[in-house]
Amino acid sequence: MEPDAIADFIGSRADEVPDHTLHIECPADYGSRDATIEAYAQIVERLDTQSPNARIVADEHCNTLADIEAFIAARAAHVIQVKTPDVGDLMDTARAIRAAKAAGIGAYSGGTSAETDLSARACVHVALTARASMMLAKPGMGVNEGLVIVGNEQARALAQIKSRRTH
Repeated sequence: MEPDAIADFIGSRADEVPDHTLHIECPADYGSRDATIEAYAQIVERLDTQSPNARIVADEHCNTLADIEAFIAARAAHVIQVKTPDVGDLMDTARAIRAAKAAGIGAYSGGTSAETDLSARACVHVALTARASMMLAKPGMGVNEGLVIVGNEQARALAQIKSRRTH
C-alpha cells in the first residue's frame, strides 16, 4: 500500500515493454476518495519522474463529476475513466471529459457492460464531441458485440461529419 513501492513496481513492469505505454487501472484501493487521491497523486508524481511509459487510470472512488474534478485538481491520475452511468448523464460525461482534457489528463469514456446498445451509441457521440482519449467497447462482457456497436457508430458519425464538411 506504499505509494512509492507501487510506483516502482509499475515502473518496473513498464520497463519490460519499452515500446508500449502501460496503463494500470486502480493499482490499490485506499478505502476512500480522499485517501485514494492522496496516494495516487504520489504514485503519479513518481511515475512522471521515473517511468514515462507508465500511466495510472482512475476508476474506483472517481465516479461523480465532483470526484473526477477532485482527481483532476490533485493530478491523481494520468487518465480518468468517465463512466456515464456513475457520472449521471451525458452532459456531465461531456463536462468530465472536457475537464480532464483541459488539465492535460487523458479521458477514457467508459461505462458498464450492462448498458444497452442505445446508450453505447449515445456515448460514442459524446466521446467524439468532447474529444475523449479512448472509448470503451460496450455493452457486453465479450469483445465482438461492443467493438461492432461502438465501432460502427463511430464510423457512421465520422462519415456524417466528413460529408457535411464537403458539402
